[in-house]
Amino acid sequence: DMKRIDYTGSRAGLMIIFFVLFFLAAAAAAAWLGFFLFSPSQKFSESQVVAEFSAPDHIIDGIDQDYKITVRNTGSLALANTRVILKLPDGFVVTNASPTAETARDDSWVLGAIDGGASKTIALKAVYGMPKDTSGSVRVYVDYKPSNFNSEFEKVSDATIKVADEAVEISI
Repeated sequence: DMKRIDYTGSRAGLMIIFFVLFFLAAAAAAAWLGFFLFSPSQKFSESQVVAEFSAPDHIIDGIDQDYKITVRNTGSLALANTRVILKLPDGFVVTNASPTAETARDDSWVLGAIDGGASKTIALKAVYGMPKDTSGSVRVYVDYKPSNFNSEFEKVSDATIKVADEAVEISI
């Protein structure tokens, strides 16, 4: 009888579709599980890098005085390729630095690696030759690369210094 067609199809197509859906769901679950289980446990935040410029409380015009730059890594990840660059005000002349600066202008230092929880300091001898009550701004740039990143970061810190006294006062 050709008027009636009986479908006696197999369920193989339906089984293949269920198998593919099950496989994709299992692969997605494994990917998410791996993402959460194998993500780095050490996190990095820019706030874990601290740059400070320390000046004497009483700056005297024309007198060689001690200053220092401290770079602290308060996080647990090491920092690589650490470099410090200073932007100094007019009249501020560095006379000696330890470690030695990499430029003739005495405004750039390569500190290298700084381990987690460690710090490095640059000691400066400098003269700020400006009149009494003159203020100036010192800007410290710290370029670094955290150990779990491939790109460099930069931390910027500002400090204001003010001449409190003149070395020689002339009165007429």
